[in-house]
Amino acid sequence: MNDALIAAILSAVGGVLITAIVAAIKAALTSRATINESLRNLRLEKYPEVWQATSHLSPWPRRSLTDHELQEFHTSLQSWYYEEGGPYLSYSARDRYDEMQQSLEAWLEGGRRPATTPVPDVVYDGLLGVCHSLRTALTEDLETRRARSMIRALKRSRKHRIQARKAATCIDALTKKTRELPTTD
Repeated sequence: MNDALIAAILSAVGGVLITAIVAAIKAALTSRATINESLRNLRLEKYPEVWQATSHLSPWPRRSLTDHELQEFHTSLQSWYYEEGGPYLSYSARDRYDEMQQSLEAWLEGGRRPATTPVPDVVYDGLLGVCHSLRTALTEDLETRRARSMIRALKRSRKHRIQARKAATCIDALTKKTRELPTTD
């Protein structure tokens, strides 16, 4: 065979392969975009309930909470997670949810106080920061604050690593604080 014919055949085969690869990539991206949009729609349906529940810990206005109210909040988050929204949380939102639950657990299980005991300001502030991070992660999942971009994704990843460290510090502080308070038996 002559070289020109071999070159033409190789070019045709290469063109077909490249076209097939590009088509497969395009189909995968289209499928992924459809899945992402479906997931976002499910999240839009499930997230408002937990968003509303987080109003227990809000800076405006600050609420005077008792241990009993925090226990109800703790339980309502658990119910929402297992009955409604847990499967739809992103990794970062799930991590922030876990930190919220661990922070509540550290305070509530750390000491024996009457259920009507007011939550000290220092504890409220610690829980408020963790709760704020949960709400932020929920809005990131819904993309209601900013459009998705690679640069934003990298910044979010860094921010979530920082939040994980802050939450661990908060959980430790709450655990220590509960040990310092008098208990009622």
